[in-house]
Amino acid sequence: MDYFDLKKTRWEVLQTTYRGLGPWPRDIPPLLCYTMQIIHGHMYIFSGVCSDTVMGCNLLLDLDIQKRIWRHLSGNIIPTPNMPLLPGPRRGAASWEDKEKGKLNI
Repeated sequence: MDYFDLKKTRWEVLQTTYRGLGPWPRDIPPLLCYTMQIIHGHMYIFSGVCSDTVMGCNLLLDLDIQKRIWRHLSGNIIPTPNMPLLPGPRRGAASWEDKEKGKLNI
């Protein structure tokens, strides 16, 4: 992951790994139009579009910034029709943190 160091005023790279309970979503192409929130040291990325999903996806990823570890929380790049407990595919979604309830809203 690339980031800009504000103190050094230069771009640097943060090496990350995946250590999840389930498999990492294979061959994730570059996502566009996703929503992202940083909450308590974790960066959450939801939805987006890529070359395979014009209508969007329902992928939810979590990066523990301090540990530099990604987790696949739910969803897929190409959503399947029988996923009633997951949000549908989104393109250009919005998100916010509900601090009182401790929830990430999409």
